[in-house]
Amino acid sequence: MERQASTLYNALAARGHEIHVFTVPGDLTKASMKATVHIHFAANDHGSVNCSLAFDIFNQENIAGPMTELQEAMLRFVDEIRFFSSYTQHICISNSAGEVLVNIYQLPQRNVHVILNGVDETKFVYDPEAGAQFRRKHDVPYNVSLVMGVAGRLVRDKGHPLLYEAFSSITKHHPGVFLLVAGSGPWGRRYAELGLNVKIIGELNPSELAEFYNALNVFVNPTLRPQGLDLTLMEPMHCGKPVLTPNYPSITGTAVLN
Repeated sequence: MERQASTLYNALAARGHEIHVFTVPGDLTKASMKATVHIHFAANDHGSVNCSLAFDIFNQENIAGPMTELQEAMLRFVDEIRFFSSYTQHICISNSAGEVLVNIYQLPQRNVHVILNGVDETKFVYDPEAGAQFRRKHDVPYNVSLVMGVAGRLVRDKGHPLLYEAFSSITKHHPGVFLLVAGSGPWGRRYAELGLNVKIIGELNPSELAEFYNALNVFVNPTLRPQGLDLTLMEPMHCGKPVLTPNYPSITGTAVLN
């Protein structure tokens, strides 16, 4: 499950709301969520639960992996168009996402509302000393010329094959470049194959993430799919760090192009 999703659901539950999450087995453990967050793993539960409880608000997150078959993707798309129209109001986290709902899903403009994702400005701040301490803690060599970093789920659709190939090439010509990898997933093992220029540091809590961003010269978000309003773009920018990212419309509305 995306970090912003679990954070949102737990925060809403802490305010007294009843939350139901429909996901796949293995995506998260119930122990990681508050008591009023109900986890449903069975794919056919949503119809009966929705009928019995009549949800007030429905929130959809991106699917975990890309569709590999055009036919399957088209069937899902058509089903989503039919499904989305049954809700009277839609809330999305970026102007780009709102344009998709209006222009592609053909929802009335009056029913689409944009509430932007937010970053805790008291935690994600420019702090060179915290960055230096983080480098020392994780044994980043003092004589490296540039420290790059990536954070999030280490899976294919987050663009890690692209970064893996690019960094392999970079180190051949610029051996002083170093890569910090924060997160968990199958691509962690692949990054470890790149040798001493890479350090896998696992998952980080929000306070550690702020220190991580401050330890970098450049943050990389190599995603292979459009985003809503990605926290891993906003957070490093709040820490005063440049970001390297694809030029999807949903991203260019967040990052300053240079």
